[in-house]
Amino acid sequence: MPQDFLPRIESMRGIAALTVVGFHVSNQFYAGPAHGWFDGFTFRMLTALLNGFGAVVIFFVLSGFVLARSLDANSDPARFFRNRVFRLFPAAIFTVTLLTVLHWQFGFYIDDEVSFDAPNVILNLLMIKSDINRVMWSMTVECVATPLILLSVWLFHKHGERPLWILVAVLLGLSPVGQYSHLLGGFTTLAPLYAFVVGVLIHFRGARIASLIGPRLHTASIIAIAIFCFDSISS
Repeated sequence: MPQDFLPRIESMRGIAALTVVGFHVSNQFYAGPAHGWFDGFTFRMLTALLNGFGAVVIFFVLSGFVLARSLDANSDPARFFRNRVFRLFPAAIFTVTLLTVLHWQFGFYIDDEVSFDAPNVILNLLMIKSDINRVMWSMTVECVATPLILLSVWLFHKHGERPLWILVAVLLGLSPVGQYSHLLGGFTTLAPLYAFVVGVLIHFRGARIASLIGPRLHTASIIAIAIFCFDSISS
């Protein structure tokens, strides 16, 4: 098995991806009234499990973890940025180009109709905006997080974990502030940006944290799942 392949990480990514898909599918049923108690109960259970935003935050934590691991293996920033460009941009360029062609030819668009003029298309191709395909907002945040992850790894090697905890606290504190979270405009939110730094911390200090939790790890996992579900219901 390749040394860089972590089956549990890939499993978590798969579960998070299915959760996001389920979240978007469940949105189609919000407008309709519940037909009886069982229908209402089932819908609330699905809502609890399909916390789409929470799943995206998990993705961001995993990205921080995996990319910190990659930087530890090879700290060359040029290689790091090059790999991120070739990982993120081809899929974005293909998707935006396809949707633009479909709109020009057939008037097709997703959700609300947006501008398909050249400047807006270019901004979407560069993932500066994500209004042509809203779900690409998370890829925009991934782009913004690239230098943040590089900085976090450098800070850890230079000054230890303390600056990273401070960075997490600052970014988490800013997350409810609209001027910060909606800085890029449109549907992109920077509120979960802190999650990437958490992922970097897990790479460097995750084993120590797990050892401190020890036999209480299963209880902590159950509590984390309960918080994940409750957050989806309450929002």
